[in-house]
Amino acid sequence: EGDAASQNADGEWCYNGTTGMKRDYGQALQWWAKAAKQGDVKAVGNMGMCYRYGYGIDRDSLKATRLYLKSIRDGNDSLMTAVEAAAQRGGLFDGIVTALAYKTGNGVKRDGAKAVQYFQMAAEGGSVDAQREYALICLNTSRPAQPLSQTIPKRRAVVLYSDRLRHIH
Repeated sequence: EGDAASQNADGEWCYNGTTGMKRDYGQALQWWAKAAKQGDVKAVGNMGMCYRYGYGIDRDSLKATRLYLKSIRDGNDSLMTAVEAAAQRGGLFDGIVTALAYKTGNGVKRDGAKAVQYFQMAAEGGSVDAQREYALICLNTSRPAQPLSQTIPKRRAVVLYSDRLRHIH
């Protein structure tokens, strides 16, 4: 209920501590949640940012990824542009979001080659999630695996991946 654009703006003011508002990430998240319920794609992306960094809520990269992808899918082109630019500068989270968007055609034209490129970049940066995705793509296609230039030692990757699996189950 209310005006979604105004609620998104109120969230931004609380987040930044501007226009007389005290910086309050929790309050910002509440405003963005109200705007997001009404379909404001920028508010959805802003909520993703809160989950990504743990601002006003417990940090949750999976929920952040889902919210970013939803925001992009529903038309937040400026978020896709920003995420892809950050991925090109080496942002691991951004690389995975960008790769997933291209892999699934989420808000962008499906492009398997770009998805592989971004998964490979994030994998080379040390992302175990991206290493897994890149390996699966190579295993499930005729694409030969390119050696990753800065991979973490195989034993460490296996340990990190198994630790993640233990937390899931």
